[in-house]
Amino acid sequence: MYSKFGLNLVRLALHPATLLGTNSVYFNPKSRTFYTTKLSRVKLILVTILMFFLGLFFLWRTLEIFLWKGGNSNEYFHISYIFTFASAICCDFLVMILVYQGDICQGASRLVRYCTDFEGRWMRNYNPSKSLTGTGLDTLLLLTIVSFSTAPLVSVLHYLVYPETPIFLPTIFPPAFRHNTVIYWSYAIFVAYYAYSLWQTLLAITALVLMYLLSALPLINTEFRIGSKNQKCSESLHTAWTLPTEYRCLELIHRQFMNVTGNTLLGLHVALGQLILFANVTLVLKRNMLEIHVILILLIWSMVAQTVWVFCLELFGRFESGAKKMIGSWKKMKFRNSQEKRYMSKFRKGCHPLKIEKQGVFAIKRLTVLKFMRAVIKGTFRAVLTLGKVK
Repeated sequence: MYSKFGLNLVRLALHPATLLGTNSVYFNPKSRTFYTTKLSRVKLILVTILMFFLGLFFLWRTLEIFLWKGGNSNEYFHISYIFTFASAICCDFLVMILVYQGDICQGASRLVRYCTDFEGRWMRNYNPSKSLTGTGLDTLLLLTIVSFSTAPLVSVLHYLVYPETPIFLPTIFPPAFRHNTVIYWSYAIFVAYYAYSLWQTLLAITALVLMYLLSALPLINTEFRIGSKNQKCSESLHTAWTLPTEYRCLELIHRQFMNVTGNTLLGLHVALGQLILFANVTLVLKRNMLEIHVILILLIWSMVAQTVWVFCLELFGRFESGAKKMIGSWKKMKFRNSQEKRYMSKFRKGCHPLKIEKQGVFAIKRLTVLKFMRAVIKGTFRAVLTLGKVK
């Protein structure tokens, strides 16, 4: 399941956010244990409060521009709105970690231990360092670590070049004070801190999500599916007395992960849709009045958000469709007697396909990615036509 580098990369992805205080979860690859300490929990509480007040400051300055300083015709409104929106999303992630840190540790530890134990029991001739899923997890984790570690430099560069942007704290002080060299560079350090903290929080969450998906998907699409190609497990797994037990173990882990991420997943889906619409509509209607750096930021936010979320929705949708095919394939199982056949038939009918979802509210399926793109395109055209007429 995991190459010799995979679990160490997970540890590396979690560690910076833990040091900065935006994540309380540590990981020990040797004992396969995710855990928190008293210090990491206290740091998370303090930093969450700090980031919450920082987000409120962003919101106050954005509302001030919108209500009393020219609204969306102000040159700083759109960039302030984008930063406020991004800050709200990151604060939501911080609250999720703060509330569910115990469940995250328990669920992630169960996942890693189950997958490594499963490999030892049923995949004895399997080499994860030479498999697509093992190397794929390593590659994605490495790319994510590099990307999320360099992205905060853009925020720092933005402050250094455009320190008059209203969301930066020194702008509320008199010009003589905020133009002081010591204040300028001191706040640059603070910008670097909160930018890296928030991006490293996203890195920690992304690493855990990738670890779960690339652990569960091979089981669903290959090992638990009867008649699937490229199976690495022993044929003795595919019996009426062993497969149901292994499937229930995965199902319990999946439910625990969905209990943690369900609300955040729903909120993120809505928030990213609104963020993309705002960026698209602004670029179409306000492109002549925006500065070039604002246009570039809006364009990058829109393209990156769409690309990343479409990739995630496609991956999540394959999770649900693979689970359906897996359950359907159990009809092809070979049975030694009629008792096993009746038992497996009842078990199969009692299983619901695993989904990435907020139970009873929102579930991601294969068509969700198409619906999302259609909503973005239709929403952009409708907003442009409506606001264009008002204008």
